[in-house]
Amino acid sequence: MEVAEVSLFRPRAVVPRIVRQGGVFTLHPDPTVSLDADQTQIDGILRVVIPKDNRQTLLAQLAFYGINSATLFPDLDGLSAFVNWCVSSGEYFKD
Repeated sequence: MEVAEVSLFRPRAVVPRIVRQGGVFTLHPDPTVSLDADQTQIDGILRVVIPKDNRQTLLAQLAFYGINSATLFPDLDGLSAFVNWCVSSGEYFKD
């Protein structure tokens, strides 16, 4: 498949995880070029870098609003990851 420019690809409902996450992929004319080196702009794509120090707080905030491994990955693996995170971090149960 030839791709002339960076473009978006939204897969059909084949894999439940991708559908649940609203997955969108990008196609690149030269896949060996890193994303940082590729200066192509695509409407609707924004790169967000979350500092490592803020990761646990952000995960707890997202979990509060129902965005977690169990809801993003609706299978036993996702549920197990979320339960393990709840137990190990203690963040989810803070007042």
